[in-house]
Amino acid sequence: AQIPIAIVPAGTGNALALQYNLLSVRDAADKILRGHPTPLDVLHVTQQHSTTCCINIAGWGAATDINITAEKLRCLGRSRYSVAALLQILNPPVRSASITLDDRSIDGPFLFAVACNTRFAGHRMLLAPDAHCDDGLLDVLLLRPTSRWNLLKVFHGIADGSHRNLPGIEYLQGRSITIRTSSPDPLNLDGEISGTTPITATVLPAALRLLT
Repeated sequence: AQIPIAIVPAGTGNALALQYNLLSVRDAADKILRGHPTPLDVLHVTQQHSTTCCINIAGWGAATDINITAEKLRCLGRSRYSVAALLQILNPPVRSASITLDDRSIDGPFLFAVACNTRFAGHRMLLAPDAHCDDGLLDVLLLRPTSRWNLLKVFHGIADGSHRNLPGIEYLQGRSITIRTSSPDPLNLDGEISGTTPITATVLPAALRLLT
């Protein structure tokens, strides 16, 4: 039988902890003592020369660029993510990719593609409002090239999830996503820069059990 694991919100964003409303060490301790095992999906990530797993997100494009820039701005504390996003809005790089979501092919220019297992990413960004960690599905956000004004609204809307209905955003669901690019692009796996495209991320349903 699987041994259940517990989480303690001690990171920067605490995306998985937020998913289960674990806002403090006291909340986490309560779940460790009195919680019930809950199925937790995991993303199995295959890259050209390696495989790994992650729990929150697998991101490409601006989702990676912002993280790289934010790492250079650690002196700004948590506000570094907002500053990094603003810099991205001022000069948004457009990339071409071939994306396959299950049996659906989606090609063209994008600003980002993010496969989410959790609702939250980064520092309290409600990136995928409909995401559940136990449904066997990825919630996938694609952002097409758009105006700087609309891009500002998208990044502002991520704070409360209102971005999903804005122009340029495609919100999809599937069990497996593949991203191919003409040259290797860096990837964001659970907030860490890890590997490059091409990438395939596939849901492993109920791979873990979490005390909630």
